[in-house]
Amino acid sequence: MWITIILILCFIKYRFFWSSRYLKDKNKKEILFISHRGLTKRSPENTQSSFLDAIENGFKALELDVVLSKDNELVCSHNFDLDTETEAVGLYKDKNLKDLIKIKAGVYSNLNREENLISLKEVFLNMPKEIFLNIEIKSERLFELKAVKVLNRYRKQGLIRHDYIVSTFNPFQVFFIRYFTGLRRVGFLVMYRSWLWMINYIHPDALHPSAELLDKDLIKTCKEKNIKINTWTVNNEKALECCLELEINGIITDIDKPLLNDEL
Repeated sequence: MWITIILILCFIKYRFFWSSRYLKDKNKKEILFISHRGLTKRSPENTQSSFLDAIENGFKALELDVVLSKDNELVCSHNFDLDTETEAVGLYKDKNLKDLIKIKAGVYSNLNREENLISLKEVFLNMPKEIFLNIEIKSERLFELKAVKVLNRYRKQGLIRHDYIVSTFNPFQVFFIRYFTGLRRVGFLVMYRSWLWMINYIHPDALHPSAELLDKDLIKTCKEKNIKINTWTVNNEKALECCLELEINGIITDIDKPLLNDEL
């Protein structure tokens, strides 16, 4: 009986009495503008040029996607296949990093400025240390954890020099990052309202909801658990005004430059 009571109490504590790992900062109300895959007007997304263009235009934060190579390294790409955006064919997971970084991206979207694929290690080396990184891990399967383990290996090797958050649509990855790695922060990417019930079981440090999901109830719930809110993908003035009114923490955007409150 005592074991049952202890288990029930542990479950209640786990379900209700938890909060994110962010320190509370009641005075900070400035919204962080996060460049979505870098600026893509002149350069292919998720390339060094797109990231540097965003920084040149005033962004202090970058959102980038990573997938796994055959030799267990992380490469910047939103796609699992090479056919969608590069000159090559096949899957990233079937090629080694040394071959992937020779491949040109932007063959369909940026014909005049194709760029080589870039590894996450290169991002750590080449982006200014003061730039905040939102590293989104792409996963094909629900219980896929290899990419998370690779990123945690980079952390152990001292390769991550930036302030950062890891984000993913995969709830199992969120839970694993929070409780079984030393990675600093994890954000749960949410596309549908029906996914929100998982928050109290996987304990993300931040919520990354689609902008359509934002409302006062969601904001209230997140504030109670000290969960930061970084929403995506906000590209028009009306949506930006809405985000400012709700006092969220970050906006992932495709716009050319970060906007200040007095510019809206």
